[in-house]
Amino acid sequence: MPDVPMIARVRRWAGAPGALVALAVVLAVVQAAPLLFQQSIDGRAWHWWGYVAAVGASLPVMAVRRYPVAVLLVSITVSASYDLVEPVAPQPLWYGVLVGVYGLANWSGPWVRVVVFTLICGVGLATVGSLNTAMRGILMYVAAYALGRAAASARARTEALAEQTLRLERERRRDEERAAERERA
Repeated sequence: MPDVPMIARVRRWAGAPGALVALAVVLAVVQAAPLLFQQSIDGRAWHWWGYVAAVGASLPVMAVRRYPVAVLLVSITVSASYDLVEPVAPQPLWYGVLVGVYGLANWSGPWVRVVVFTLICGVGLATVGSLNTAMRGILMYVAAYALGRAAASARARTEALAEQTLRLERERRRDEERAAERERA
């Protein structure tokens, strides 16, 4: 099935060296936006840690292909520390974590994937204040994990098809050479 030109362009862009840097910067800006453009209820300035956490949970995304587990653990730790100070904008810092879960599912081995995913879901359920927030978080983690596994499966399928194409091309050349030898004989 041929690719739609737009999809092919997006795939090429996503594989470009600067794509993860751009994604990390966009995530950092989006996560910091409420701190930059909203006022606290009592008019006080937001605590400096809110800015650090918003950026610190997003920037590790730049290394998600190479270090998916480390990126996820750093993002989730920094995100969890966001609400430890007051005042900060009322927002969850999930974007870097979700990219980290996607990266874990896409680029980690099966045992690492299962252990780390189970661990973060278990810790999340045990530490989150409300059941609604916990269920929402788990649902988003599962969705990001499923997208990561789908991407890994598509990549594996593409690699298998490329190998099959090479094998078939070698066989075709070998058959042509044999036919030419028989004709000469």
